[in-house]
Amino acid sequence: MITRLYIDNYKCFSNFTYEPQNLDLLIGKNGSGKTSVFDVLLDLKKIAVEGERVEDVFGASTRTAWDQRELQTFELTLSYGSMSFLYQLQIEHGQGRDANRSWIKQESVSIEGRNNLYSFDGENVHLHNGGVAEDYVFPHRNEVSALALLPEREDIELLVFFRSLLERILVISPNPVGMVANSYQEMSQPDRNMKYLANWIRHLSQESFQSTSKLQELLKDGVLHGFQRLNLEKSTPASRRLVFNFSFSQIEEPFLLSLTQLSDG
Repeated sequence: MITRLYIDNYKCFSNFTYEPQNLDLLIGKNGSGKTSVFDVLLDLKKIAVEGERVEDVFGASTRTAWDQRELQTFELTLSYGSMSFLYQLQIEHGQGRDANRSWIKQESVSIEGRNNLYSFDGENVHLHNGGVAEDYVFPHRNEVSALALLPEREDIELLVFFRSLLERILVISPNPVGMVANSYQEMSQPDRNMKYLANWIRHLSQESFQSTSKLQELLKDGVLHGFQRLNLEKSTPASRRLVFNFSFSQIEEPFLLSLTQLSDG
């Protein structure tokens, strides 16, 4: 669970702290930063999990327009059971000829803000053995996060577990009008606008029968009246079409509707 998010010098946020509860509703005027909260979560995931280049995620234009500082600071606290992980990231932006460059100045992961698991000082990565003793130090370039590149090893299992928690964060803004019914590949997570929902369901159908079964039960439970099951029909050798099976007592034969034939609601 996300228990704290700190943002400084990012878009409209300066020295901003958000402490979400189990269920929150964000309400505010246009430009007040509602969407930017979710943008930050996705951007941190792009850096620490997906290994994207810093300047492609936190470019100069992401700084607060009325703030002249070169440093951006982010902190994210993720809690799981009795454990609480603190992720800290500081981005530095260049000046003059380097005005379009940005890089990691500092990055760290700790447990409950005390026991350090990982730290990067801009030049060297420090891995710590369970937060007790320093285990390994190695140089690393500051354009990308070393955290995203670390292999899944037993001696850094807490660090790998934190990364998996961050990976599970989903930000979804469904746009039914833009969704496509045909799937040409699998996607392990839904995209933000769920345009490729069929790709995600295709992945679930291959990887987790329990998940697809649960999804179908949820759709039956008052979401789609008359819904029976999902199918991925072969439309071409490379693609599958997502279709929904319906059955009504007053209609003799069941029938199929593709994703794009459903109501936008």
